[in-house]
Amino acid sequence: MIINGGTGNGYAVGVTGEGRLKSSCVTFTMEHHVNHSDEESYSAGVSVTPNAGASTPTCLLYIKNDSDKDMIITENMFTVDTTNVTVTLKQGDEGTPANTASMTITNRNAGSCNEADVTAYIGADGSGVTGMSGGSAIQTIKVIAGLESKYYSTMSGFIIPKNKIYTIWASGDCTGLRVGTGISFHSIGE
Repeated sequence: MIINGGTGNGYAVGVTGEGRLKSSCVTFTMEHHVNHSDEESYSAGVSVTPNAGASTPTCLLYIKNDSDKDMIITENMFTVDTTNVTVTLKQGDEGTPANTASMTITNRNAGSCNEADVTAYIGADGSGVTGMSGGSAIQTIKVIAGLESKYYSTMSGFIIPKNKIYTIWASGDCTGLRVGTGISFHSIGE
């Protein structure tokens, strides 16, 4: 059996002595593909001071997926000026968000006019979003004050289906907490 190029150029595929195909490939991440081809990759960021002295964690960021495509959280970045803080990433919170301010989510493709199909909030006046509870912790991160920004990426991504919610919570009395989140939208088979 001979495998020929599908473009009619007459080239056949080479095979090594170990039975492996010879190829020259260009590879890139799925996130790059989604950004370049689909123009569906976004950044969400917030700089806040969680409720000072709060005895319970503060919801810093609320993002509900309104798209028919899966919302995939690909990365998070954190830095804090003073006092260490514990950050918890959650999925599946429920309730009616209150004490909210809208936030802008930016497309990572400068040539795209697409907008993220989400409902996104931060807490009004820099305080937390209220009215949310439940959910499951996906990851908990200790952010150390005064260090460079720390970037966290998951190989699997966090997959948030339509009408489901992704939130970021903080525990601790700190100032200057900055959070950045990478988001893309993708469906199986695309």
